[in-house]
Amino acid sequence: MNAMVIITCLLACVWMSWYITRGFVLFALERHVVDVPSGRSSHSFTTPRGGGVSFVLVLLGATVALAAMHRLQMLEAVGLLAAVFVALVGYFDDCGGLSIRARLLVHFAASGVALYCFVGAPLHGPICLKALAALGFVVSILAFVWVINLVNFMDGLDGLAGSEAVCVASVCSLLVAFHSGFDGASFLFAVLAGAAIGFLIWNWPPARIFMGDAGSGFLGYSLGALSLLAVHRHELSIWTPVILLGVFAIDTTMTLFKRILRRERWYKPHRLHAFQHASRHFGHRNVTVTVIAINLLWLTPWAILAEIHPSWGPLLLLCAWAPLVSLAYLFHAGEVVWDDGIPRWRTIMLIAQVGMSDGAERLSDRLRVLVPAQMPLLCKALVLGALCLTCTGLSLLFGEQNPGREIPVSLFRLALLCSAGQLITLFSFGLHRCHWHLVSIEEIPNIVGMSLAANLAGVLGGLAITRSDIGTLPSAVFVLNALLLSGALVLAQISTRYLTRTGEQGSVKSRSRRVVIYGADAAGVVISSEIRRLGSTYQLLGFVDSRRAMKGVQIAGGRVLGAPGEIKRLVDTYNVDHVLVSSSSISCHSGRLFLDYCRSESVDFRVIPSLLEGIDMSREVEHQPSTAGYL
Repeated sequence: MNAMVIITCLLACVWMSWYITRGFVLFALERHVVDVPSGRSSHSFTTPRGGGVSFVLVLLGATVALAAMHRLQMLEAVGLLAAVFVALVGYFDDCGGLSIRARLLVHFAASGVALYCFVGAPLHGPICLKALAALGFVVSILAFVWVINLVNFMDGLDGLAGSEAVCVASVCSLLVAFHSGFDGASFLFAVLAGAAIGFLIWNWPPARIFMGDAGSGFLGYSLGALSLLAVHRHELSIWTPVILLGVFAIDTTMTLFKRILRRERWYKPHRLHAFQHASRHFGHRNVTVTVIAINLLWLTPWAILAEIHPSWGPLLLLCAWAPLVSLAYLFHAGEVVWDDGIPRWRTIMLIAQVGMSDGAERLSDRLRVLVPAQMPLLCKALVLGALCLTCTGLSLLFGEQNPGREIPVSLFRLALLCSAGQLITLFSFGLHRCHWHLVSIEEIPNIVGMSLAANLAGVLGGLAITRSDIGTLPSAVFVLNALLLSGALVLAQISTRYLTRTGEQGSVKSRSRRVVIYGADAAGVVISSEIRRLGSTYQLLGFVDSRRAMKGVQIAGGRVLGAPGEIKRLVDTYNVDHVLVSSSSISCHSGRLFLDYCRSESVDFRVIPSLLEGIDMSREVEHQPSTAGYL
């Protein structure tokens, strides 16, 4: 494939996953597809779930596209698309709940389909060999079902399952690409990694949406199916993905066996995993970053060695997994730890500290002080890496050769065709409905992502019209696409902002009332839906919410502008007329504090059970000047 086509496709996958997850947050809130905290959960806030639908749609679309381009055989495409049934069962479980028998039945059926498509059924040979092969086939189905549920069991921490998917899929994609080029299994691994990154933006601690069973089951199936596809094509060693999944496999297996030995219901929710014990002491973010470091710095070198020397696979697997077993034992995987007990890992640390000298202790304290101060350097390193990647892409863009036949149309005409495809895509995504006077830095990923999708659609449209091979496209087409699209976006932003300001200056008296809603929750969504039914009487500017992670999130047609403590600044900045507060929101202590703060800052607020009642009551007192308070 063309290098720029690959980069464009992967970036488009990242954005599409991010965009779908962003829309699913609102969908989950309106349909009450939420995860309520309980004594066995690792979170403390009601959070939407089911966001894994984003990478489900992206990966299935990429699979269908490769099958249509004859890059996948029919059986290979069927084996990959069987993940739809796993995702559907998980989604139904997220919405209303399904029995464990129904889920396992679908998992076993999908695993059998995958193994039949990639490995084949034992139908030939003597009867003894058939029996032995059938036994191996059954054991393989059990192992595949176990891989499906690995991610489901470990999806109990913010960003953990998504980070594991990114690490495993990225390493497998690079190893497969090293063997046979960036095509087929390597491309699908990269698409899965990119889609997981787009979802991880919303799932990173503190998570704003959970993956849900729809995403976790699909993720486990896809990792297993893509690994079988690469092994079937002799592009990957079977030991490589097994080694990379070591963290999930060790923690889940030890926890499950210990619960079965205690005769507990192993399929019920619990908080006995090693990563859950670790998160109570170190937090979600630190545990997730530690797992990423283990995957990249410890498991990845062993996986590369297993790829170079496949015959050493069992020995390399033992060397890679042995420290992980010790780590899971130190963090009490599958065991009940009392609050007043001393964990094993802390005991080991205390023993180690006894033998340390005063100078070593001072050095350790100094290092602990310096580590947080160096965090901005890590961000700068990430930005530098992104710049290096961009420069590499540009060097490929201007330095590559164009083999094959020439395109029978001029470069300018092809650029116009690409621009037409871009405009159609941008209008289909609703960019023309954006309120440019409210655009901030949180909207930049949306605009950039739509630009990438439009760029890709324009190139594919030009290919379809000219009937040319994608490898024969001149690189300058992508440059002209980017320049034309950037210029169109800038002109649209400037003209829309100018027309908006002109219209506001000409109709100051007849403008609608600007409102901000307190609380980006179900009550706030109800008020926003009533505002939409009223037409142009009220204009929703956004929400204020006490959760910092919600800032910038689009909820029911409005963006979370800031925290309740910033309401005075928001009122002055956006010229807010009223702050709407639902009556259900003031039943808690934080809601009453917000009302007291509004009174002290002379902010006009309305406490209403519904917006229609608030309007009727406001009309009765419209002739009198009203101060902030209850209606």
